[in-house]
Amino acid sequence: MTVIGKGSEEKTLRRLIAESGLQDRCRIVDWLPRMDVLAEMRSSDIFLFPSFRDGGGAVVVEAMASGLPVIVLDSGGPGAHVRDAWGIKIAPAEPEKVIREMAAAMGKLLADPDLRKRMGEAGRARVQDFYVWDRLGDRMMDVYDFALGGNRPADLNLPD
Repeated sequence: MTVIGKGSEEKTLRRLIAESGLQDRCRIVDWLPRMDVLAEMRSSDIFLFPSFRDGGGAVVVEAMASGLPVIVLDSGGPGAHVRDAWGIKIAPAEPEKVIREMAAAMGKLLADPDLRKRMGEAGRARVQDFYVWDRLGDRMMDVYDFALGGNRPADLNLPD
């Protein structure tokens, strides 16, 4: 497992890794250049994004573009980016419940390589269809059409 980033829980995480005897299987990297982060993603099996505070979650879309199934908290941007076909959303709740559900989601994905592959491919297809610049103009036209009384876009997360 590779953790990229620095935060207030780093000391706790390092302690838990040591107490569990997982130093040879887990590493924490404070910071990497963007290209190195993307390379790490491409060499990974799953992308876990447990942030309560990140409102955008663009890194989740980057993970999807890298063909990774994603596990996120169903909150803000990360929750809006993920569908069942390419990821698993965990409802924000008390920390112990969130931890149990994230562990179960990771276990489910690790135990089923075919599921990881299907979800990764679905996430990559979603990025190609929905997030690339060429398609964003089409999406904006759908929003404008809807705002002017046209048909509701099926896939834009617009409020009722």
